[in-house]
Amino acid sequence: MTAERNSSVDGQVEVRVVHSVDRMLSPETVEQIYAAASAQAPLSEPAVVATMYAGLYARARAASGLAMAIALDEGSPVGFAYGHDWSWGGQADAWSTQLRERIGDNVAQQIADSYAVELLAVLPAASGMGVGRRLLEELVDTAKSDTAWLQTTDFDSPARRLYRRAGWRTLGHGPDAPNGSPGLVLMHERTPTTDS
Repeated sequence: MTAERNSSVDGQVEVRVVHSVDRMLSPETVEQIYAAASAQAPLSEPAVVATMYAGLYARARAASGLAMAIALDEGSPVGFAYGHDWSWGGQADAWSTQLRERIGDNVAQQIADSYAVELLAVLPAASGMGVGRRLLEELVDTAKSDTAWLQTTDFDSPARRLYRRAGWRTLGHGPDAPNGSPGLVLMHERTPTTDS
């Protein structure tokens, strides 16, 4: 799917889903937005974490099925979410190996051939406006797979509350998050629609 999709949140913030790398945010912009979003409590992450995530995003730009949902307020990005197709084949890196070990084979099969939501961040000035939920919904709606998964921090945070309200369910603990604690792996399955 290569068509760009646009929608608005409360008539003010536009959400655009793009599939072309040249239309996606730059790694530098991803770093800036994530740094601002994660600097505040409860995450209170140092800027080096945002730099790490920007590097991961730069490498992910070659992934199959890559898409990015971008929230724009008067043309300026205020949030993003990105993800890509996922399968266990070819996942030989240390993070993926640890993920499979920690969640176990039965759970690993549940996310085989699915869609991985890699990162979601919203600037503090745009939080509480439904931007995060819309970014997540729009991104997952573009996926080929009906199953999506992600890893988040395992403590009460706005992101974790968002995922819970949106119907994501806990699968188990995955690789360590930047705070050194095991991350929480969540999954969402799209409900098939039926024609009346």
